[in-house]
Amino acid sequence: MNITGIRNNQFTRTNTKQDNTSFKSAQLLSSTFMAINKHEMIGVSAIDLLSMVIPRSAIDFTRNREAGIETAIRESSSTATHAAIGVSGLGAAALLAQGLKHKNYGVDFKAITANDDTVDGLAEVFKNIVDTNKDKSPKELRKIFLEKAFDDIKGLGGNTDIPEATNQKIWFNLSPETKKSIIDNLDDCLENGKSFKLNEKSLYSLEARMHFDIPSTQNLKIKLGTKEIATKGEHYIADVYSLAKSFTQKNVLKTFNDATDAASNSFVKDLKKLSIRKTTLGLAAICAVALSMQTLNRYLTKKRTGIDGFVGDPNYNKKAQKADTQIKTAETKPKKDIMFTGLKLLSIAGMGFFIFKTLNANSLRDFISKVQFKGNL
Repeated sequence: MNITGIRNNQFTRTNTKQDNTSFKSAQLLSSTFMAINKHEMIGVSAIDLLSMVIPRSAIDFTRNREAGIETAIRESSSTATHAAIGVSGLGAAALLAQGLKHKNYGVDFKAITANDDTVDGLAEVFKNIVDTNKDKSPKELRKIFLEKAFDDIKGLGGNTDIPEATNQKIWFNLSPETKKSIIDNLDDCLENGKSFKLNEKSLYSLEARMHFDIPSTQNLKIKLGTKEIATKGEHYIADVYSLAKSFTQKNVLKTFNDATDAASNSFVKDLKKLSIRKTTLGLAAICAVALSMQTLNRYLTKKRTGIDGFVGDPNYNKKAQKADTQIKTAETKPKKDIMFTGLKLLSIAGMGFFIFKTLNANSLRDFISKVQFKGNL
């Protein structure tokens, strides 16, 4: 068998630009998707921008310039208010946390982002540890807590290719080696870190370790005492860190020793009250801003054009002048349409009821608990 040599490396001797193919576009795209995955608000804003703001603004610019500007401001302001929900909640947390300073827990409440389900589950686990390990030091209690917190975690890995099991969900558990690696590293972060919030580099490094055994950490089921919670890997690691740091503070540890159970623990109650209040205050603040945006936009349009009306109407100049003349010649100003105002309030109530039932909330407090922010800004 004769093998013919390739003279002068003819297949690889091509244009230098082709030999050094640039992957900058692919790297940019990959970085973008990673940012969206880590920061949910970036994804929401990107979708809103590409599917609502740009298309609607482009259409109204075809009507006339002023219509395009008004639409661009209106649509982009809604994107900005949506993106600011988390910031509003953070501001509310910082404000409300001042009211707990007199209790001297020694905890940075605004760094704790765990929702009620996670707080209840982890508090129950820690209370059981405290009750059965009276002679242990805070450091020893913390290590046992971390071991229990990562004891029963499973993540969804997708569908199997096995014919007889088609369309069945496959769940994966953390291996003993991965658990030990995560627990040891997290314990080291708690020992050496002063902040109640885990730094981003350590957070994503620890989450990456989960991927050794669990294909996706976006949908985890975690057994905590008598409770089972559903969460994401990065959220859970951040919550375990901040609560482990908080639970082992001297004055907080005392509340666990004094309480008969986790539910009656004064620190847990204060933490959950703060969480509900910051969610309520944060939503109220951002809703107030959102409701005022249209009025502000109309004001800016009138100041810019002198017209108080829809500038997308080709004949808005004539109609506005006619309406202005009618107002000036009328003895009294036209009355507001009470029926229209009532219908608007009714539609708001209807949308609120729809959201309430969609979330399967049992009460107003349960509703607030279900809309607690659980992601990253």
